[in-house]
Order: sequence, then C-alpha cells, then structure tokens
Amino acid sequence: MSNENEQNIPDETTASTEENDVFFAPLEEKNESNEEAADNTENNEIEKALLSCLFAPTYLMESTLTSQNEEGIVQSEPINHFYFCSANKLTIGYGTKIECNSKGKLAKEGIQALQQLKIYKGNRELSEKEKQQLVRDCCAARNRYDHIHGENKFCKLGISNQSKVLFGNNPALVTKESALDTALTEYKNKQQKLLENNKNFNMNLIVSTIGTDLAYQYGSRGVATKQGSTYFYKCVKKGYLPQNGQFDPKYGDRTRLRNWMLQTARLFEDDKRKRKEEPATPESQSKIFMTSLKSFEKTFHQHIMNRQQHVKILMEQCMALVMTQNFQNIYGRYPQPEEIENIRQTSQDFVYKELYGSTEIARVEKPYRENAIANAIKEADTNAPNPLVSIRAATKKVADKSVAKSEEKAKKNPQKPSLSAILKSAEEKTQGIDLNLFINQENTAQGRA
Repeated sequence: MSNENEQNIPDETTASTEENDVFFAPLEEKNESNEEAADNTENNEIEKALLSCLFAPTYLMESTLTSQNEEGIVQSEPINHFYFCSANKLTIGYGTKIECNSKGKLAKEGIQALQQLKIYKGNRELSEKEKQQLVRDCCAARNRYDHIHGENKFCKLGISNQSKVLFGNNPALVTKESALDTALTEYKNKQQKLLENNKNFNMNLIVSTIGTDLAYQYGSRGVATKQGSTYFYKCVKKGYLPQNGQFDPKYGDRTRLRNWMLQTARLFEDDKRKRKEEPATPESQSKIFMTSLKSFEKTFHQHIMNRQQHVKILMEQCMALVMTQNFQNIYGRYPQPEEIENIRQTSQDFVYKELYGSTEIARVEKPYRENAIANAIKEADTNAPNPLVSIRAATKKVADKSVAKSEEKAKKNPQKPSLSAILKSAEEKTQGIDLNLFINQENTAQGRA
C-alpha cells in the first residue's frame, strides 16, 4: 500500500478499489503480434506456466524435500536421484515413475522419460546409453537386496539409505529443472486424456487439478474401476460436483488436500451460477479467496499448530491456485506467464509477510504465534473488499488480545519465567526435524500407477 499525504487521502471506495487492483492485477496491455510463430511460443509458455500452477498440489504430495532459504521461505526440492517408491517402482524427481520391468528393461514411456532427464555423475552428464544402464544397475541392486533381506524389502528403506545401497558415495544426480519438465510432461498427458474423455473436467481449474491429480496418481485405474476415488469422476462426468468426493482416507494429507480442493471447486461453481454470464467482481473473488483460506486452515490446523514447514509452502501454492481461478473469473482469460508469476509472488507475500512474517504476529510471544496465525485466519472478515484488508485487521485484533493476556499473566506472576524462555531449549533441539515432506507418509500408501 502506498503512503498518501493528508491533503490527498482517497475515500474508502477508491482505496478498496486500489487494493483490489493490487491483489488481482493484470499486466498492462501489450501490442498484439501477427507472427504465428511468436503466438505459438507464447501459447506454449502460457500452457507451461498454467500447468506448473495446477501441478503444485500434486507434486507437493509426492516424495519431495523441503528447504528454507535465508528469508525463511520454504521451498520444495525433488528427490534428485533414482529411488524405489512404496509400490517398488523405480522413481525420480517429483514422483515420476520410470516405466521398466523388474530387471530394468525399459518400456517406451521409460525411454521417453529418460530422454528428458539430465543426469550427472561427478561433473559429467550421462549419455542415453549410460542412463539406460543406470536403470538396469538400480534394478539389479534392488533385486540383490530383496533376495538377501526377504520380507524387509528395499522399497521400505528411507531415501538416504536407498541412495547408499544404489550409489554408495558417488550418486547419479538429476537436475531439478529436468525433473520438473519430465513430471510436467506426464501431468500434461494425463490432463489431455482426461479432457478427451469428458470436457466437464474443465469446468474450473480446481476441478481439473483434482481430476488430473487422481489420474497422475492412479492412471487409468483412477477412472475405470468402481473403487476408491472414482466417485468424483462419475459425478463430474455427469456434470456436477459431489458434496464429498469419497477419496480414500488412508492417504492422509493427500486425501485432506483433495477434499479441500473439492470444497473450493464448489465455491467457484456456486459463484458461477449466481453471476450467470456476468464477469466476476474483485469483491466476490476476495470472498472466495478468504473462504478457501479459512477452509485450508481448518483442514490443516494441526500442521500449523505443530509448526510443520511443509504447510507453509502448501498454503502458498494452494492459494496461488485459487488466485489463478479468481483472475480468470474477473478478466475472462487465463493469466499470462508473467501474471502467473505475479500471482505466485502475491500468494507468497500473503503467507510469509501477512501471516508468518506479520509485524502484528511478531508482537505475540513466540510459543503462541502459530495459534495467533490460525486464529487470525478464523477471525478474518470474509466480506472485506480485499484479502489484505481482511487479514491485516484480523492479525492486529488477535495480536492485541494475545499481548493483553500475556501482560495480564505477567502482572499476576511477576517472578515466573516466561513460557518463551522455558521452551527455547526444547525448540532449538527440534529445529530441522521437519526436513522431509510427505516421504513415505502412510505405511499403507501405494505408489502411482
């Protein structure tokens, strides 16, 4: 928000409009190009940027790692070497399965995946022949281990232990960029097949995300069988969204996320029916944004309270997905790649500056900050004209209340050490524990089809 001098203070309506423009802002209009090649390049860039946004909720539930940069922002990193998933399938990066038989003989899809991957050993990139040999070597090492250890299968080992068995101290490493491109190719193919079967899966971006996530995870089984997650498919094919997708509960956080996405998709469909053919207003989309944020907090409340790092990036990416649909509803088009990047940055700022890095939340005693964040989301006014207006008012209200309570306790117990000091040592000991994001999250979880 810009600072205005006292002689030029806008009225509340103007201020609300300006803040809405900041939160759901498009780029300035560009001159149209008549060159077909340029148009094709631009369309490809838009598609990739949009797919990356839709793909985020899926890959964050795969065997990825989290890291935190100097600014405290949590980032997701793919597993950068081959490993065997819980279904005993050779896997890479963001959960991409390398199609091959038990001895490492590659199927057509496996060869295509390898061609996209950039794999280095030492400082040298492996050739196609060497990559194929690497697959055979990994399968052979897995088979030897299983033969020796019987029921204690190799795929049950942790990622680091698998790496030691497969590579010793000289692992073959995959670049993050090629891992993402390879996963996106598979994701795009799954989405295209889904839409070919039924265009209803394109009713909004969230519906497409759920459908593609299920197809990415289960393959054709996700659509064809009568069990598990297929109830969602059946309903969408008939043109409506169910109250509950009946997603398999044994998949824990993945199931919670799918249920959250389903409820968010319903918000957008209800909004579409109410406004009929009219464009959405920023105010209506702000309400959907805040409603979905409250739903996210309720769904992952325990993760927030337990200070789990992964919930921050999950919130960031999920709200960016919501904002992308907000944008489309307001402006009647998909955002450009630069606009998607702006959306991601806005969502990141919202999570890290307005919530976790809020100056208001920083006033709260450290042990109570997560509780304050959760309460601020609950307290936020859904009908405020802009999410920034809503969350800033809520964080101040919650912080004021928490600080007042702390001061009252301090007056009653002046000699008692603060809870912050008592917990400081224990907190330092637990730092760094939450490095793995959803790795082997459920003992009963199956690998992807």
